[in-house]
Amino acid sequence: MPFPSYAALSVASAILKNFASLTVARVLVRVFSAFTVILAARYLGTKEYGIYASAYSFVSLAVIFSDVGSGVIVLRGAARKTKDLALLFGNAFVLKLVLLVIVFAGTMGWSWLAGHSPLRFQATFLLGLGIFAISIHHLPLMVFQGLERMHLTAAFQFATAFLTLGGAALTVFLDQGLLGLASAQIAAGLLPLPIVLHQVFKIVQPQVSIPRIRHLISESWPFGSTGLLSLVMQQSPVLVLAAVLSTESAGLYAAAHRPVAMFWFIPHIVSSVVIPRLFRYAAEDPDAHLKMTRMLLKYLCLFGVTISGLVIIGAEQLMVILYGEEYRPAAVAARGLAWFLTLQCINFPLGDLLTTTDRHRLRLISMGAGAVVTAGGTWILGPIYGILGAAISVLLAEVVMLAIHIAQIRIARPQLDLIRPLYKQLFAALLAWAIAGYYLGQLYATDLSSTIIAQSIFLGSELIFLAILRFWGPEDKAAFGGLFDKKAAVS
Repeated sequence: MPFPSYAALSVASAILKNFASLTVARVLVRVFSAFTVILAARYLGTKEYGIYASAYSFVSLAVIFSDVGSGVIVLRGAARKTKDLALLFGNAFVLKLVLLVIVFAGTMGWSWLAGHSPLRFQATFLLGLGIFAISIHHLPLMVFQGLERMHLTAAFQFATAFLTLGGAALTVFLDQGLLGLASAQIAAGLLPLPIVLHQVFKIVQPQVSIPRIRHLISESWPFGSTGLLSLVMQQSPVLVLAAVLSTESAGLYAAAHRPVAMFWFIPHIVSSVVIPRLFRYAAEDPDAHLKMTRMLLKYLCLFGVTISGLVIIGAEQLMVILYGEEYRPAAVAARGLAWFLTLQCINFPLGDLLTTTDRHRLRLISMGAGAVVTAGGTWILGPIYGILGAAISVLLAEVVMLAIHIAQIRIARPQLDLIRPLYKQLFAALLAWAIAGYYLGQLYATDLSSTIIAQSIFLGSELIFLAILRFWGPEDKAAFGGLFDKKAAVS
Protein backbone atom coordinates (compact mmCIF):
# COMPACT_ATOMS: atom_id res chain seq x y z
CA MET A 1 0.00 0.00 0.00
CA PRO A 2 1.23 3.61 -0.47
CA PHE A 3 3.23 5.10 2.36
CA PRO A 4 1.22 7.71 4.30
CA SER A 5 2.75 11.16 4.31
CA TYR A 6 2.24 14.45 6.04
CA ALA A 7 2.44 17.89 4.48
CA ALA A 8 5.86 18.85 3.19
CA LEU A 9 8.04 20.39 5.84
CA SER A 10 11.58 21.69 5.83
CA VAL A 11 14.16 19.22 7.05
CA ALA A 12 14.72 21.45 10.08
CA SER A 13 11.02 21.48 10.97
CA ALA A 14 10.72 17.75 10.48
CA ILE A 15 13.76 16.96 12.61
CA LEU A 16 12.69 19.38 15.35
CA LYS A 17 9.16 17.96 15.33
CA ASN A 18 10.43 14.40 15.63
CA PHE A 19 13.05 15.40 18.19
CA ALA A 20 10.40 17.13 20.31
CA SER A 21 8.12 14.07 20.20
CA LEU A 22 10.86 11.67 21.25
CA THR A 23 12.39 14.07 23.77
CA VAL A 24 9.16 14.63 25.69
CA ALA A 25 8.42 10.92 25.72
CA ARG A 26 11.92 9.77 26.60
CA VAL A 27 12.38 12.39 29.29
CA LEU A 28 9.27 10.96 30.90
CA VAL A 29 10.48 7.41 30.19
CA ARG A 30 13.82 8.15 31.87
CA VAL A 31 12.10 9.78 34.82
CA PHE A 32 9.73 6.82 35.20
CA SER A 33 12.62 4.36 34.80
CA ALA A 34 14.67 6.23 37.37
CA PHE A 35 11.78 6.23 39.84
CA THR A 36 11.30 2.51 39.22
CA VAL A 37 14.97 1.81 39.99
CA ILE A 38 14.98 4.11 43.02
CA LEU A 39 11.80 2.49 44.29
CA ALA A 40 13.24 -1.01 43.79
CA ALA A 41 16.64 -0.16 45.30
CA ARG A 42 15.15 1.48 48.39
CA TYR A 43 12.53 -1.22 48.85
CA LEU A 44 14.78 -4.24 48.39
CA GLY A 45 18.07 -3.02 49.88
CA THR A 46 21.52 -3.65 48.44
CA LYS A 47 21.45 -7.47 48.72
CA GLU A 48 18.08 -8.23 47.08
CA TYR A 49 18.45 -5.37 44.63
CA GLY A 50 21.73 -6.93 43.54
CA ILE A 51 19.82 -10.16 42.76
CA TYR A 52 17.17 -8.19 40.86
CA ALA A 53 19.78 -6.20 38.89
CA SER A 54 21.77 -9.35 38.05
CA ALA A 55 18.65 -11.17 36.79
CA TYR A 56 17.59 -8.10 34.79
CA SER A 57 21.02 -7.81 33.15
CA PHE A 58 21.06 -11.54 32.39
CA VAL A 59 17.67 -11.43 30.64
CA SER A 60 18.44 -8.16 28.83
CA LEU A 61 21.60 -9.71 27.43
CA ALA A 62 19.74 -12.85 26.34
CA VAL A 63 16.86 -11.09 24.57
CA ILE A 64 19.16 -9.48 22.02
CA PHE A 65 19.68 -12.93 20.43
CA SER A 66 16.05 -12.82 19.30
CA ASP A 67 16.68 -9.86 17.00
CA VAL A 68 19.67 -10.81 14.80
CA GLY A 69 19.66 -7.22 13.52
CA SER A 70 16.50 -7.48 11.44
CA GLY A 71 15.13 -4.32 13.09
CA VAL A 72 17.75 -2.13 11.39
CA ILE A 73 17.00 -3.76 8.02
CA VAL A 74 13.31 -2.94 8.51
CA LEU A 75 14.19 0.65 9.57
CA ARG A 76 16.44 1.12 6.54
CA GLY A 77 13.77 -0.29 4.24
CA ALA A 78 11.15 2.09 5.65
CA ALA A 79 13.52 5.09 5.48
CA ARG A 80 14.43 4.41 1.84
CA LYS A 81 10.79 3.57 0.91
CA THR A 82 11.75 0.01 -0.10
CA LYS A 83 8.99 -1.60 -2.19
CA ASP A 84 9.25 -4.94 -0.39
CA LEU A 85 8.87 -3.47 3.12
CA ALA A 86 5.83 -5.72 3.74
CA LEU A 87 7.95 -8.79 3.02
CA LEU A 88 10.86 -7.49 5.08
CA PHE A 89 8.62 -6.78 8.05
CA GLY A 90 6.70 -10.06 7.82
CA ASN A 91 9.82 -12.22 7.56
CA ALA A 92 11.52 -10.32 10.39
CA PHE A 93 8.46 -10.63 12.62
CA VAL A 94 8.11 -14.40 12.12
CA LEU A 95 11.84 -14.87 12.68
CA LYS A 96 11.70 -12.84 15.88
CA LEU A 97 8.79 -14.80 17.35
CA VAL A 98 10.53 -18.13 16.68
CA LEU A 99 13.81 -16.90 18.15
CA LEU A 100 12.06 -15.46 21.23
CA VAL A 101 10.73 -18.91 22.15
CA ILE A 102 14.12 -20.57 21.58
CA VAL A 103 16.09 -17.90 23.45
CA PHE A 104 13.70 -17.85 26.42
CA ALA A 105 14.06 -21.60 26.82
CA GLY A 106 17.84 -21.27 26.53
CA THR A 107 17.92 -18.46 29.09
CA MET A 108 16.12 -20.52 31.71
CA GLY A 109 18.27 -23.56 30.93
CA TRP A 110 21.43 -21.52 31.35
CA SER A 111 20.21 -20.10 34.67
CA TRP A 112 19.49 -23.61 35.94
CA LEU A 113 22.85 -25.01 34.77
CA ALA A 114 24.68 -22.01 36.30
CA GLY A 115 23.26 -22.94 39.69
CA HIS A 116 21.51 -19.64 40.34
CA SER A 117 19.66 -19.48 43.64
CA PRO A 118 15.92 -20.30 43.55
CA LEU A 119 15.08 -16.63 44.11
CA ARG A 120 17.32 -15.48 41.27
CA PHE A 121 15.97 -18.25 38.99
CA GLN A 122 12.37 -17.20 39.63
CA ALA A 123 13.24 -13.51 39.13
CA THR A 124 14.90 -14.43 35.83
CA PHE A 125 11.78 -16.31 34.71
CA LEU A 126 9.40 -13.44 35.51
CA LEU A 127 11.65 -10.70 34.15
CA GLY A 128 12.20 -12.83 31.06
CA LEU A 129 8.49 -13.05 30.32
CA GLY A 130 8.14 -9.28 30.65
CA ILE A 131 11.24 -8.21 28.76
CA PHE A 132 10.67 -10.73 25.97
CA ALA A 133 7.09 -9.40 25.60
CA ILE A 134 8.43 -5.83 25.37
CA SER A 135 10.89 -7.06 22.73
CA ILE A 136 7.98 -7.89 20.39
CA HIS A 137 7.31 -4.12 20.18
CA HIS A 138 10.72 -3.57 18.59
CA LEU A 139 9.97 -4.27 14.92
CA PRO A 140 6.77 -2.17 14.75
CA LEU A 141 8.67 0.71 16.36
CA MET A 142 11.38 0.38 13.71
CA VAL A 143 8.71 0.85 11.03
CA PHE A 144 7.41 3.99 12.78
CA GLN A 145 10.95 5.32 13.14
CA GLY A 146 11.94 4.63 9.55
CA LEU A 147 8.84 6.46 8.29
CA GLU A 148 9.59 9.28 10.76
CA ARG A 149 6.34 8.77 12.65
CA MET A 150 8.17 9.40 15.90
CA HIS A 151 5.02 10.30 17.81
CA LEU A 152 3.93 6.66 17.63
CA THR A 153 7.32 5.43 18.78
CA ALA A 154 7.24 7.95 21.62
CA ALA A 155 3.72 7.03 22.71
CA PHE A 156 4.41 3.32 23.04
CA GLN A 157 7.74 3.80 24.82
CA PHE A 158 6.00 6.11 27.27
CA ALA A 159 3.22 3.58 27.87
CA THR A 160 5.68 0.77 28.61
CA ALA A 161 7.66 2.85 31.13
CA PHE A 162 4.49 4.15 32.79
CA LEU A 163 3.09 0.64 33.21
CA THR A 164 6.42 -0.61 34.62
CA LEU A 165 6.51 2.17 37.22
CA GLY A 166 2.84 1.70 38.07
CA GLY A 167 3.35 -2.01 38.56
CA ALA A 168 6.42 -1.44 40.72
CA ALA A 169 4.61 1.12 42.87
CA LEU A 170 1.66 -1.25 43.36
CA THR A 171 4.06 -4.06 44.28
CA VAL A 172 5.74 -1.94 46.93
CA PHE A 173 2.38 -0.76 48.26
CA LEU A 174 1.18 -4.37 48.56
CA ASP A 175 4.61 -5.50 49.84
CA GLN A 176 4.97 -8.31 47.28
CA GLY A 177 8.77 -8.42 47.44
CA LEU A 178 11.36 -9.02 44.74
CA LEU A 179 9.22 -11.42 42.70
CA GLY A 180 6.35 -8.96 42.67
CA LEU A 181 8.64 -6.31 41.20
CA ALA A 182 9.80 -8.76 38.54
CA SER A 183 6.17 -9.57 37.66
CA ALA A 184 5.43 -5.88 36.95
CA GLN A 185 7.42 -6.21 33.70
CA ILE A 186 4.93 -8.72 32.31
CA ALA A 187 1.98 -6.32 32.33
CA ALA A 188 4.19 -3.56 30.86
CA GLY A 189 5.05 -5.82 27.92
CA LEU A 190 1.66 -7.37 27.20
CA LEU A 191 -0.87 -4.56 27.70
CA PRO A 192 0.35 -2.20 24.88
CA LEU A 193 1.07 -5.06 22.43
CA PRO A 194 -2.36 -5.32 20.69
CA ILE A 195 -2.41 -1.56 20.05
CA VAL A 196 1.19 -1.57 18.72
CA LEU A 197 0.35 -4.35 16.27
CA HIS A 198 -2.90 -2.68 15.20
CA GLN A 199 -1.08 0.57 14.38
CA VAL A 200 1.72 -1.05 12.37
CA PHE A 201 -0.69 -3.27 10.43
CA LYS A 202 -2.54 -0.11 9.34
CA ILE A 203 0.70 1.04 7.69
CA VAL A 204 2.09 -2.20 6.29
CA GLN A 205 0.41 -5.60 5.84
CA PRO A 206 3.10 -8.20 6.54
CA GLN A 207 3.93 -10.87 3.98
CA VAL A 208 6.02 -13.95 4.62
CA SER A 209 8.38 -15.88 2.35
CA ILE A 210 10.20 -18.66 4.21
CA PRO A 211 12.99 -18.95 1.57
CA ARG A 212 13.69 -15.21 1.93
CA ILE A 213 14.22 -15.48 5.69
CA ARG A 214 17.65 -17.03 5.10
CA HIS A 215 18.63 -13.99 3.01
CA LEU A 216 17.32 -11.70 5.76
CA ILE A 217 19.52 -13.42 8.32
CA SER A 218 22.63 -13.16 6.12
CA GLU A 219 21.99 -9.45 5.57
CA SER A 220 21.05 -8.54 9.13
CA TRP A 221 23.52 -10.48 11.28
CA PRO A 222 26.11 -7.66 11.43
CA PHE A 223 23.44 -5.36 12.90
CA GLY A 224 22.34 -8.03 15.34
CA SER A 225 25.92 -8.64 16.38
CA THR A 226 26.37 -4.93 17.05
CA GLY A 227 23.24 -4.87 19.20
CA LEU A 228 24.50 -7.86 21.16
CA LEU A 229 27.92 -6.31 21.66
CA SER A 230 26.34 -3.03 22.76
CA LEU A 231 24.29 -4.87 25.36
CA VAL A 232 27.37 -6.80 26.50
CA MET A 233 29.05 -3.46 27.14
CA GLN A 234 26.05 -2.22 29.13
CA GLN A 235 25.21 -5.34 31.15
CA SER A 236 28.42 -7.38 31.47
CA PRO A 237 29.88 -5.27 34.33
CA VAL A 238 26.87 -6.13 36.51
CA LEU A 239 27.05 -9.83 35.66
CA VAL A 240 30.83 -10.04 36.06
CA LEU A 241 30.79 -8.18 39.38
CA ALA A 242 28.09 -10.56 40.65
CA ALA A 243 30.32 -13.49 39.63
CA VAL A 244 33.73 -12.30 40.87
CA LEU A 245 32.67 -10.19 43.88
CA SER A 246 29.06 -10.26 45.11
CA THR A 247 25.52 -9.37 44.09
CA GLU A 248 25.81 -6.44 46.51
CA SER A 249 28.69 -4.99 44.47
CA ALA A 250 26.63 -5.58 41.33
CA GLY A 251 23.76 -3.66 42.94
CA LEU A 252 26.02 -0.72 43.85
CA TYR A 253 27.35 -0.55 40.28
CA ALA A 254 23.84 -0.79 38.83
CA ALA A 255 22.71 2.03 41.14
CA ALA A 256 25.60 4.23 39.93
CA HIS A 257 24.93 3.31 36.32
CA ARG A 258 21.24 4.26 36.29
CA PRO A 259 21.37 8.05 36.96
CA VAL A 260 24.26 8.46 34.51
CA ALA A 261 22.31 6.43 31.95
CA MET A 262 19.36 8.81 32.39
CA PHE A 263 21.30 11.35 30.33
CA TRP A 264 22.13 8.93 27.53
CA PHE A 265 18.64 9.42 26.16
CA ILE A 266 19.77 12.61 24.39
CA PRO A 267 22.29 10.93 22.02
CA HIS A 268 19.84 8.03 21.68
CA ILE A 269 17.00 10.38 20.70
CA VAL A 270 19.17 12.36 18.30
CA SER A 271 20.38 9.15 16.68
CA SER A 272 16.81 7.80 16.41
CA VAL A 273 15.58 11.04 14.82
CA VAL A 274 18.36 11.61 12.30
CA ILE A 275 19.32 8.09 11.27
CA PRO A 276 16.51 7.81 8.68
CA ARG A 277 17.76 11.09 7.17
CA LEU A 278 21.36 9.89 7.30
CA PHE A 279 20.42 6.68 5.49
CA ARG A 280 18.71 8.77 2.81
CA TYR A 281 21.47 11.41 2.51
CA ALA A 282 24.18 8.75 2.28
CA ALA A 283 22.49 7.48 -0.89
CA GLU A 284 21.32 10.82 -2.32
CA ASP A 285 23.39 13.74 -0.95
CA PRO A 286 26.83 12.93 0.57
CA ASP A 287 27.54 16.63 1.34
CA ALA A 288 24.40 16.93 3.48
CA HIS A 289 25.40 13.66 5.16
CA LEU A 290 28.77 15.08 6.20
CA LYS A 291 27.28 18.40 7.35
CA MET A 292 24.78 16.66 9.57
CA THR A 293 27.49 14.43 11.04
CA ARG A 294 29.67 17.44 11.89
CA MET A 295 26.79 19.20 13.65
CA LEU A 296 25.97 16.04 15.58
CA LEU A 297 29.57 15.72 16.74
CA LYS A 298 29.78 19.35 17.81
CA TYR A 299 26.58 19.62 19.82
CA LEU A 300 26.42 16.11 21.26
CA CYS A 301 29.98 16.52 22.54
CA LEU A 302 29.01 19.83 24.19
CA PHE A 303 26.07 18.13 25.90
CA GLY A 304 28.25 15.20 26.98
CA VAL A 305 31.10 17.15 28.57
CA THR A 306 28.68 19.46 30.38
CA ILE A 307 26.72 16.62 31.99
CA SER A 308 29.94 14.72 32.75
CA GLY A 309 31.35 17.67 34.65
CA LEU A 310 28.15 18.14 36.66
CA VAL A 311 27.91 14.45 37.56
CA ILE A 312 31.56 14.19 38.62
CA ILE A 313 31.21 17.17 40.94
CA GLY A 314 27.95 15.98 42.53
CA ALA A 315 28.09 12.17 42.30
CA GLU A 316 28.24 11.57 46.05
CA GLN A 317 25.21 13.70 46.85
CA LEU A 318 23.37 12.26 43.85
CA MET A 319 23.73 8.71 45.19
CA VAL A 320 22.65 9.67 48.72
CA ILE A 321 19.64 11.72 47.58
CA LEU A 322 18.41 9.07 45.17
CA TYR A 323 19.03 5.88 47.11
CA GLY A 324 19.99 6.64 50.70
CA GLU A 325 23.17 6.66 52.73
CA GLU A 326 23.99 2.99 52.19
CA TYR A 327 24.56 3.73 48.48
CA ARG A 328 27.19 6.45 49.08
CA PRO A 329 30.02 4.05 48.05
CA ALA A 330 28.45 3.88 44.56
CA ALA A 331 29.63 7.47 43.94
CA VAL A 332 33.12 6.27 42.98
CA ALA A 333 31.65 4.33 40.04
CA ALA A 334 29.28 7.17 39.09
CA ARG A 335 32.23 9.60 38.79
CA GLY A 336 34.02 7.21 36.44
CA LEU A 337 30.92 6.46 34.39
CA ALA A 338 30.27 10.19 33.91
CA TRP A 339 33.07 10.38 31.33
CA PHE A 340 31.44 7.47 29.52
CA LEU A 341 28.66 9.86 28.52
CA THR A 342 31.10 12.23 26.77
CA LEU A 343 32.75 9.39 24.89
CA GLN A 344 29.35 7.99 23.88
CA CYS A 345 28.30 11.39 22.55
CA ILE A 346 31.32 11.27 20.22
CA ASN A 347 31.13 7.59 19.30
CA PHE A 348 27.41 7.68 18.49
CA PRO A 349 27.61 9.98 15.42
CA LEU A 350 30.83 8.34 14.25
CA GLY A 351 29.24 4.91 14.43
CA ASP A 352 26.08 6.17 12.72
CA LEU A 353 28.22 7.57 9.91
CA LEU A 354 29.59 4.08 9.25
CA THR A 355 26.18 2.40 9.52
CA THR A 356 24.36 4.80 7.22
CA THR A 357 27.04 4.58 4.52
CA ASP A 358 26.60 0.78 4.47
CA ARG A 359 29.91 0.21 6.28
CA HIS A 360 28.31 -1.32 9.34
CA ARG A 361 30.75 -4.22 9.42
CA LEU A 362 33.48 -1.70 10.23
CA ARG A 363 31.39 -0.55 13.21
CA LEU A 364 31.13 -4.19 14.26
CA ILE A 365 34.90 -4.31 14.71
CA SER A 366 34.92 -1.40 17.15
CA MET A 367 31.92 -2.77 19.06
CA GLY A 368 33.60 -6.17 19.34
CA ALA A 369 36.74 -4.61 20.75
CA GLY A 370 34.68 -2.55 23.19
CA ALA A 371 32.76 -5.59 24.44
CA VAL A 372 35.97 -7.57 25.00
CA VAL A 373 37.59 -4.70 26.91
CA THR A 374 34.46 -4.11 29.03
CA ALA A 375 33.89 -7.72 30.08
CA GLY A 376 37.55 -8.70 30.27
CA GLY A 377 38.57 -5.50 32.03
CA THR A 378 35.84 -5.90 34.65
CA TRP A 379 36.89 -9.52 35.21
CA ILE A 380 40.49 -8.42 35.79
CA LEU A 381 40.03 -5.04 37.50
CA GLY A 382 36.84 -5.85 39.44
CA PRO A 383 38.53 -8.04 42.08
CA ILE A 384 41.28 -5.42 42.48
CA TYR A 385 39.39 -2.11 42.46
CA GLY A 386 35.78 -3.24 42.97
CA ILE A 387 33.07 -1.23 41.26
CA LEU A 388 35.65 1.42 40.26
CA GLY A 389 37.42 -1.30 38.26
CA ALA A 390 34.21 -1.92 36.32
CA ALA A 391 33.83 1.81 35.60
CA ILE A 392 37.47 2.03 34.43
CA SER A 393 36.88 -0.91 32.09
CA VAL A 394 33.85 0.79 30.55
CA LEU A 395 35.87 3.98 29.93
CA LEU A 396 38.77 2.05 28.41
CA ALA A 397 36.32 0.29 26.09
CA GLU A 398 34.93 3.61 24.82
CA VAL A 399 38.44 4.98 24.27
CA VAL A 400 39.36 1.89 22.26
CA MET A 401 36.17 2.24 20.20
CA LEU A 402 36.90 5.91 19.55
CA ALA A 403 40.41 5.13 18.32
CA ILE A 404 39.07 2.45 15.95
CA HIS A 405 36.29 4.74 14.68
CA ILE A 406 38.79 7.49 13.93
CA ALA A 407 41.04 5.08 12.01
CA GLN A 408 38.09 3.70 10.04
CA ILE A 409 36.63 7.11 9.16
CA ARG A 410 40.02 8.44 8.07
CA ILE A 411 39.80 5.80 5.36
CA ALA A 412 36.06 5.82 4.64
CA ARG A 413 35.40 9.59 4.93
CA PRO A 414 38.77 11.42 4.93
CA GLN A 415 37.05 14.75 4.21
CA LEU A 416 35.42 14.72 7.68
CA ASP A 417 37.44 16.91 10.09
CA LEU A 418 37.24 15.16 13.48
CA ILE A 419 39.18 17.76 15.49
CA ARG A 420 37.46 21.04 14.67
CA PRO A 421 33.95 20.00 15.85
CA LEU A 422 35.28 18.83 19.25
CA TYR A 423 38.22 20.70 20.69
CA LYS A 424 36.56 23.95 21.85
CA GLN A 425 33.91 22.40 24.05
CA LEU A 426 36.33 19.84 25.50
CA PHE A 427 38.86 22.55 26.34
CA ALA A 428 36.21 24.85 27.84
CA ALA A 429 34.78 22.05 30.03
CA LEU A 430 38.20 21.02 31.36
CA LEU A 431 39.08 24.61 32.26
CA ALA A 432 35.70 25.08 33.96
CA TRP A 433 36.13 21.83 35.90
CA ALA A 434 39.59 22.98 37.05
CA ILE A 435 38.10 26.24 38.37
CA ALA A 436 35.33 24.38 40.21
CA GLY A 437 37.93 21.99 41.61
CA TYR A 438 40.03 24.92 42.81
CA TYR A 439 37.03 26.22 44.74
CA LEU A 440 36.41 22.78 46.31
CA GLY A 441 40.05 21.98 46.98
CA GLN A 442 39.47 18.68 45.15
CA LEU A 443 37.72 17.51 41.97
CA TYR A 444 34.34 16.64 43.53
CA ALA A 445 32.03 17.86 46.30
CA THR A 446 31.10 15.99 49.48
CA ASP A 447 28.11 17.99 50.74
CA LEU A 448 25.01 19.47 49.14
CA SER A 449 25.80 23.18 49.45
CA SER A 450 29.31 22.88 48.01
CA THR A 451 27.90 20.68 45.23
CA ILE A 452 25.42 23.35 44.15
CA ILE A 453 28.00 26.15 44.30
CA ALA A 454 30.68 24.15 42.46
CA GLN A 455 28.26 23.06 39.73
CA SER A 456 27.16 26.69 39.27
CA ILE A 457 30.80 27.76 38.97
CA PHE A 458 31.40 25.00 36.43
CA LEU A 459 28.44 26.00 34.24
CA GLY A 460 29.21 29.72 34.37
CA SER A 461 32.90 29.21 33.61
CA GLU A 462 32.12 26.84 30.76
CA LEU A 463 29.82 29.38 29.09
CA ILE A 464 32.46 32.10 29.42
CA PHE A 465 35.18 29.94 27.91
CA LEU A 466 32.89 28.84 25.08
CA ALA A 467 32.23 32.50 24.26
CA ILE A 468 35.95 33.33 24.42
CA LEU A 469 36.76 30.41 22.12
CA ARG A 470 33.96 31.50 19.72
CA PHE A 471 32.22 28.17 19.86
CA TRP A 472 29.17 29.61 18.08
CA GLY A 473 30.39 31.08 14.81
CA PRO A 474 29.43 31.72 11.19
CA GLU A 475 30.12 28.08 10.32
CA ASP A 476 27.12 27.01 12.42
CA LYS A 477 24.75 29.26 10.52
CA ALA A 478 26.22 28.18 7.19
CA ALA A 479 26.05 24.50 8.05
CA PHE A 480 22.52 24.55 9.41
CA GLY A 481 21.35 26.78 6.60
CA GLY A 482 22.86 24.62 3.91
CA LEU A 483 21.32 21.56 5.46
CA PHE A 484 17.91 22.84 6.44
CA ASP A 485 17.00 24.91 3.38
CA LYS A 486 16.06 21.71 1.60
CA LYS A 487 12.44 20.58 1.54
CA ALA A 488 11.35 17.04 2.24
CA ALA A 489 8.11 15.22 2.78
CA VAL A 490 7.70 13.72 6.22
CA SER A 491 6.43 10.20 5.74
